[in-house]
Amino acid sequence: MDAGEKENTWEELFEAGQQHYINGQLAEAEQLFMTALVAAKRVRQGISDGIALIYSRLGDLCSERHEFQKAENFYRNALVEYENMQGDRAVDICISLKRISEVCRIQSKNRQASNLAGRSRRLLDAKIKTLEKTFQSNWEESA
Repeated sequence: MDAGEKENTWEELFEAGQQHYINGQLAEAEQLFMTALVAAKRVRQGISDGIALIYSRLGDLCSERHEFQKAENFYRNALVEYENMQGDRAVDICISLKRISEVCRIQSKNRQASNLAGRSRRLLDAKIKTLEKTFQSNWEESA
């Protein structure tokens, strides 16, 4: 890199990868996503959601190319990132579990797929109950 050139941020690399992905240029998209992942890991502080997002997109890309074992690995990495984040990440975790479940089912890993789908469903049900309680409590306070 020349002294006057600025290095692309992981966000810029990810966005460029997204454009290639949308345009069906999967090889270029994969290269940009992998470069974005390296850049995001280099500045890791406070961007676990970015890392998880990149892993998820790489999983989508591999799934589209029928590279289901690779897709499963990327989705599992995204899940680990979401599970280690602060705050309520239940929806992201559910989505990751569902994606892993789908690629497991395609690979005839039916027991794993069923367990993952069940875990996702239980987590989502718990989230819905929490939201219902919050809604009810807010409703009663405003009445």
